[in-house]
Amino acid sequence: RKYVHQENKIQRIWQSKKFITAEIIQIQSYIQNETGDTIIKRNAAVAIYERQPDGSLRLAYNLKTELSDPGKK
Repeated sequence: RKYVHQENKIQRIWQSKKFITAEIIQIQSYIQNETGDTIIKRNAAVAIYERQPDGSLRLAYNLKTELSDPGKK
């Protein structure tokens, strides 16, 4: 597959001294190798970042699930 576009939309952010949690909607467009079709997928994700001593963030946990298309069965 060849990715054409990826967009991350942050829905909510929670933060504390040690962690930042983000709820994200991810939209990916790619071309399927076998058919040449352009596929668009929507995913919901929750990412938890841990603050490092230098102030940077490190991804500690990521959970992603594909959102169904209400128009498809």
